Amino acid sequence: MCGNYNGNPNDDFMTPQGVAAPDAIDFGKSWKVEDGDRFCWHNCNGVCKTCSQDLQKKYENELLCGLITKQVDGPFRQGHPVIDPKIFMDNCVYDMCMTDGYKQSLCQALKTYGEACQRKNITIYEWRKTAGCPMQCPENSQYKICGSACPTTCNDDAVKCTEPCVETCECNDGFVLDEGKCAPKSICGCIFEGRLYEANEKFWGDKKCEKQCICNPSTRQVECMATKCKANQKCDVVKGIQDCYPMTYGTCSASGDPHYVTFDNQ
Repeated sequence: MCGNYNGNPNDDFMTPQGVAAPDAIDFGKSWKVEDGDRFCWHNCNGVCKTCSQDLQKKYENELLCGLITKQVDGPFRQGHPVIDPKIFMDNCVYDMCMTDGYKQSLCQALKTYGEACQRKNITIYEWRKTAGCPMQCPENSQYKICGSACPTTCNDDAVKCTEPCVETCECNDGFVLDEGKCAPKSICGCIFEGRLYEANEKFWGDKKCEKQCICNPSTRQVECMATKCKANQKCDVVKGIQDCYPMTYGTCSASGDPHYVTFDNQ
């Protein structure tokens, strides 16, 4: 939308094919990704949608977009002195008009103002039930209007969360977020020196390959034992993996049937 930032305003309407589009509409169409949104169109073809005063009044009702600006007992009232709610309310009314009162437009508008408030550490109050915008939470989790921005995971002990609270689905006690689902904490491995290791995962506990460790799934504790590389090996990191690697390599070859030269050149 901002062009290619080369200082020349005459070549900003380039399509993905590298061809200059004749106007803004064709330019926008060339970059559009189909997402199944039936409320998105390229232009109004001369018959642009309008929003009558009656419709605007309807959507400004305190049970709809007016929830954003509602003063007495309004869910966002504490945010008004810090974040002007008018532009958010106007955008909500516009979106409702353009989508013929599509409920998701209302829910998204309310959510947007709520998130803006929470980023400023402003307390907001329950609004989804009033607006009819339920938030579906996955199994083993519960809805929180002001939950932690850092969800509980297997590596939770290694993370210090300083972010403001957010509207979210928090995993229930005894569960952690794993691959987008709330799973029992028993699936977690071990934390060793601030890093998480999977159950039964083996790793080196030092940089000299003198301490080999394993994550015990029963105790979720790391157990280490003293060891070292063999005489013909060296401790090294290859492609990001630390291990004991051979100092030299032999070769073998095969040709025809059956001609072999083995590692010992026999």
